[in-house]
Amino acid sequence: MAATGSRLVGHYPITDPLRRSMVKSRNLKEEFLNSENLSDNNSHLFVPFSDITVHTTSHDLLNLLLGLTEKSYGGLIKLNVNAHEKTFKDIKLSKGAAKMLTLPNAGGTSMLSEVFSCEIMERILGAELSKTEMEVRYRFSNQPMTDYLVKLRHKIPVTIGISVTRAYAHKRRYTSQDARALLKKKLSGINSSTRNIIGDRVWKQILHIWCPDGHTAKMVKRAYSKIDEAHTANTVIVLSVVESAWVFHEAKRKKKKKVPRRGSGETQKKKQKKKSHKASRK
Repeated sequence: MAATGSRLVGHYPITDPLRRSMVKSRNLKEEFLNSENLSDNNSHLFVPFSDITVHTTSHDLLNLLLGLTEKSYGGLIKLNVNAHEKTFKDIKLSKGAAKMLTLPNAGGTSMLSEVFSCEIMERILGAELSKTEMEVRYRFSNQPMTDYLVKLRHKIPVTIGISVTRAYAHKRRYTSQDARALLKKKLSGINSSTRNIIGDRVWKQILHIWCPDGHTAKMVKRAYSKIDEAHTANTVIVLSVVESAWVFHEAKRKKKKKVPRRGSGETQKKKQKKKSHKASRK
């Protein structure tokens, strides 16, 4: 049973009802920021998909939509993603997330967290994967990269860049200093990559941060409140709290070795070397 004040959202994507309300009100940003009864109108929303349940609030969803539509407005929102103790293989992936899983990224051990991020953005925003990490083109090489691009389903498609990271420290406690360093590094990299991307007009970027618990999310939120707006206006922060270990602990994917087919030139060369080695020993 949901807590008192909770409301089941029966729409997909989740933001559709709020997007329609934004169209009706031109002064929605001022109404939102100046509302004296904001806490009274802030209801808990939850969406039970067959494999996961997403929890958020009407305040956070509205903040997300304002962040994506207003050029000079950043914003931070929090989602709670309950994967019901499922493994990654149990998650039903959309077409875009499934494609991302089959293609290489720039390296590291973040593939599953990036794929799951793409899936969450599909369900929350109704976004469609446009380009994966290695498909995005840049003016200058060896610079910060965006993890993937999505297009929002509007009459005029809007391209959003998404960078994924994890607020997590291996084998030690995560600290407020870690949170500040993470935000400083990622926001600086996002501003750099936005200017460097070519071939796509990126309207805004989302920094999607996976947090293992609510305490970590609060630390990141406090650190965010102390950052100058000049560094945050281009970016919407999405904090997703998830307790699934596979989001944070991922083994590096091994490259499959090519096994030469029988009768191939490489196999014949190996056989000749063995014969010559045996002959030299006799």
